[in-house]
Amino acid sequence: MTITEFLEGRTAERQAVTRYIERHKEEFKEHISKRGREIEIDDVAFAILEKKYPLQSLVQVIEDKESRQKLIKAQEYIIQLQEKVNEQSLLIAKAESMQMLLDNKEQQLARSEQRENEWKEKQKQTEEELNRVREELEKERNKSWIAKLLRK
Repeated sequence: MTITEFLEGRTAERQAVTRYIERHKEEFKEHISKRGREIEIDDVAFAILEKKYPLQSLVQVIEDKESRQKLIKAQEYIIQLQEKVNEQSLLIAKAESMQMLLDNKEQQLARSEQRENEWKEKQKQTEEELNRVREELEKERNKSWIAKLLRK
């Protein structure tokens, strides 16, 4: 059997196998022979190389229908949970928006109350000023014309 025939069905490359043989000359002594560019191997060399470079084994696919069904159910459940999370996120966003609006309204109300208090204070001051001016006017009216002339 040649190296080329040995490599059929294997993933190893020719260079790797020949390099392995060269590095382990003692193991392959009297079990290999060269014929031109091709290396012939006997059954002992074949067994040694078979251990190092085995044939690719086919992967056996085992279909577990029960596990597949469980997986599908789990994926559906995850999708449902994600939808609920999205719905809850929207509700939270709405609630936060409402809270911000409420906070804004409370701030506006506080400013309005402050302005109202300032206006009431100004109104009170104006009324006091008006009353003072009325009293002065009444005093001026009660003065005689001579007192008015002399400006007393």
